[in-house]
Amino acid sequence: MSIRKALGASVMSIARMFTSEIMLLLLVATIIAVPIAWFLMSRFLQNYSYHTKLSLWIFVASALLTMGVALLTISYQTVRILLTNPAESLKTE
Repeated sequence: MSIRKALGASVMSIARMFTSEIMLLLLVATIIAVPIAWFLMSRFLQNYSYHTKLSLWIFVASALLTMGVALLTISYQTVRILLTNPAESLKTE
């Protein structure tokens, strides 16, 4: 990241690069995990005489919460790195 910053990349392009990669991975993981979780949880809940029905909003809310936490983490790390002097980090690397 320091090399990109030293060569003149904008803050938004660096942040967009990291955000798009992570969000794509989270989207793929969500697409894979939601049907598996739906199936396993419905099978698990069938063993009880009193059980609730699974709603789609539970899975959507958990996916949105996960993406929100990921965005906050990416934003914090990107701002922290972009506020440092690139010469300092390149010197230590």
